[in-house]
Amino acid sequence: MITTLEKSPNYSGGDFLPPSAGVHDLGSTSLEWDNAYFGDDGGIYLGLDQDGGLYHKAASIAADEEITGVIEGTSDVLATAANSIYLFNITNDGDIHIVVSKGGNSHTAFLADGSTGDTILNAASGQSVDIYIAGTKEFDFTATSVDLTGAHLDNAGYLIMNAVTLPAGSEVYAGHDNTGDLTLNALSTKVINFAIAGTDEASLSATDLDLKSNTLSNVGASGNDWAANALTMSNGSSTSNMVLTVENTTNSGASNAVVDIKVGGTTSTGDPQLLWTIPSGTSWYAAVDNNNGDVWMLGTGTTIGSNRYIQLSPDTTAANGLALRFLSNLPTITMTSASTNVWTDADFAAHTINYTGNTRVTSLSRMVIFNPPTFEADGVGGDLTIDKATTIQVASPIEGSADVILSHSSAIRILNQGTGSAVIQSGLYIEDLTSGGSDYGIYLEGADTAAIWVNSADPIHVGLAGTATGKMEWDGATSGTVTVTVASAAGTWTLTLPPDNGDSGEQLQTNGSGVTTWESAASLVMYKDVHEVLNPQDALDKILGTETYKFNYARPVENGPRLMNTGDFDTEYAGVMGDDFPEIMHHGGKIFSPVSAFGYTRAAFQAMDDRIKELEDKIATLGG
Repeated sequence: MITTLEKSPNYSGGDFLPPSAGVHDLGSTSLEWDNAYFGDDGGIYLGLDQDGGLYHKAASIAADEEITGVIEGTSDVLATAANSIYLFNITNDGDIHIVVSKGGNSHTAFLADGSTGDTILNAASGQSVDIYIAGTKEFDFTATSVDLTGAHLDNAGYLIMNAVTLPAGSEVYAGHDNTGDLTLNALSTKVINFAIAGTDEASLSATDLDLKSNTLSNVGASGNDWAANALTMSNGSSTSNMVLTVENTTNSGASNAVVDIKVGGTTSTGDPQLLWTIPSGTSWYAAVDNNNGDVWMLGTGTTIGSNRYIQLSPDTTAANGLALRFLSNLPTITMTSASTNVWTDADFAAHTINYTGNTRVTSLSRMVIFNPPTFEADGVGGDLTIDKATTIQVASPIEGSADVILSHSSAIRILNQGTGSAVIQSGLYIEDLTSGGSDYGIYLEGADTAAIWVNSADPIHVGLAGTATGKMEWDGATSGTVTVTVASAAGTWTLTLPPDNGDSGEQLQTNGSGVTTWESAASLVMYKDVHEVLNPQDALDKILGTETYKFNYARPVENGPRLMNTGDFDTEYAGVMGDDFPEIMHHGGKIFSPVSAFGYTRAAFQAMDDRIKELEDKIATLGG
């Protein structure tokens, strides 16, 4: 029931209007209306210009679609479903402000700032702005933090962080500290993971950075010097070390630990390289010269190819190619002269090889191996002849100036082992060579002084008793070859050559102990100690009293006593025995003396001549 009061609103054509604008109330502080009902597309308009209010729209509207008195101008509104409610203010730069009372004090809970377009959700001091989804708080905004309560931040674009004092290390956080650093903090013993497509691709812990199966690339800025594109690690103190470890932690399969230094693309001219810098500023590099046949080299400096010391080449077609080369870029070595001051270019230090067990090792133990090359030809145009080839080439040191005297220069010097007790120690061992058309263990083209000089009393040993008879061959300058050898059962003795070159007509003679001299049966009286004249009759009697025998020289038997002979065992000889006629023997009665035999023969002829003359005289007397 409506009671009509004085100056009550007028009823006109279905509208319920007050007598005047902006004066009358609908209800009072003590007489409140219970409910108010409004139809579709109706609203409550506030202000004399009806520029604010609450409006209901039965139909849906598209984005930026206008509603007269509710949405106007060049609007920027979202599309809305049917039967939506609009809280609006169309006053220029007008706000919509929701105020609550907190403990009897008004407090802004919401403010839509029309002048700036800002929307403000405001919590009281020490409180939070909470966002609930399905009755559960999902976001908790405080003055110091945003608590996602287990949710995640999606489609965030990027985050800008202000410099703050970061929390204690017992919290997990990402922050911008007061020095401008970005800090990602994990709890103790935990890691910071970097994942792609849900897979951890890198993990950072308190002790290491694990890149999983990935590579570290594009480090640094652009540039072509040692400092640009640098991955730098610095030690924390003067007593700590810097270690870069590439480790394959698997214990099975074919996975490898690889350090790959590469230049990108197929046309890059950059050089993959390693650099070592010492405090003095001198740099060492190991690099591949990408512009010079992909040659690997080791040298000093900052320019690839400068001051090269070692070079390895992969080229398989270049003329005069070198696979491994120690270059002549070593600087001049300067040192004080002293008896023990020497320079060594390369030193393979001695080491110990420790065998377990006592099984005999029959294979050759070797410290350095130089395997020979194999030469092949394509056969085009006939056979290829290579005049000279060697596996190792060396040359002896030389004097670089006139004031240097090299007392003894050698291309190779083999030193005495010094210690140990090897059964046989060889300075040079050459196996039996058989693969060539002619095989020579050592081939000497000659030398100005001597092709071979054995500067000691040690012998030159040829042959091997029980295996091979030693021999030596001499070629004539124009033709012929003379071979000097020994008997298969050579015995053990020493042949000593004469102290001089002898005279014409002399023969080489041994004294029975291998000491030789040049001797001859000289006939001049100046070479003799003359005793007396041999009695001719005694000589004739001795000859006539000695028997003449036919004989062959006895053949020596193996391992039997040495027998003296002419060396002809087939010829039947006729002669006397030295045992019967020692007067014509010499050298201890073993050797026939032609001198004495001729002397006895001559004296015997004289005796016969005397008898003949005596007989001739008797015949002449008888005939007279």
